[in-house]
Amino acid sequence: MLDNQVLCEIGSKYHKSSAQIALRWELQQDIIPITKSMNPGRMAQNADIFDFCLTAQECVRITGLGEDGRTGPDPDHIGF
Repeated sequence: MLDNQVLCEIGSKYHKSSAQIALRWELQQDIIPITKSMNPGRMAQNADIFDFCLTAQECVRITGLGEDGRTGPDPDHIGF
């Protein structure tokens, strides 16, 4: 996922990593990303996603990538 051509291409436009592009896309889709890192540099990078917005066209391109098992279950629809 992190070497995805679409994410890397959009990332180069904003000088962001593909991970930052994915996180920003999630926020703009009203999805709250839950990140995990013990690396202080990576934690800072994960938080550095509020100084740009993806265009509608960029969001469509990312949405078009599909899930392919990269997402977890919707917590609103899990039977406990």
